[in-house]
Amino acid sequence: MEFTRNLMIESVSRLQPTAAHVLDLRRTVATAVDQLRKSKVGCLLVTEGSGLVGIFTERDLLKKILAPGLSLETPVSAVMTANPVSVNVKDSIRTAVERMQIGGY
Repeated sequence: MEFTRNLMIESVSRLQPTAAHVLDLRRTVATAVDQLRKSKVGCLLVTEGSGLVGIFTERDLLKKILAPGLSLETPVSAVMTANPVSVNVKDSIRTAVERMQIGGY
């Protein structure tokens, strides 16, 4: 019961999320792959100005670039997952879990 209560009360910030790794919308997949490798992460948040417009993941690389044989010079905007579901660090953990169940993969 305590666990369920904590999910509803505790905020996402309690999970101590790491800093986001971002990439501009106009960059290429080659740049994204380089940044993934250097940062040792599995995804990048794609931005236009200061707004979140997509997410680029290792899965996107495999399924949308490597499998069909596209060039690494393809713009990230062409292969990213647009309009990702997100939460604020002040949202409850329960809210984050619910959003992942509805819109996550």
